[in-house]
Amino acid sequence: MDHGAGVYGCAPSSPPGETSDRVKTLLAVFLSLAGGAAIGAAAVAGVTAIVNPDTSAVEQSDQQSIDVLDYGTRG
Repeated sequence: MDHGAGVYGCAPSSPPGETSDRVKTLLAVFLSLAGGAAIGAAAVAGVTAIVNPDTSAVEQSDQQSIDVLDYGTRG
């Protein structure tokens, strides 16, 4: 019969409260990093839009505008 556990005792483990605090701390760190990355990406996009305004989302066209109220006169 093996009495190893009786001689050496059980393996050490941290109390449940201490583990919970570690998980909360890790979660807070990851959320902070993710928030910082999102703010950084938004800042880069904003600075890029200010520095290079030619690549804006709205494109202008040389074509004649269509009068939507003028119904039935087109081809």
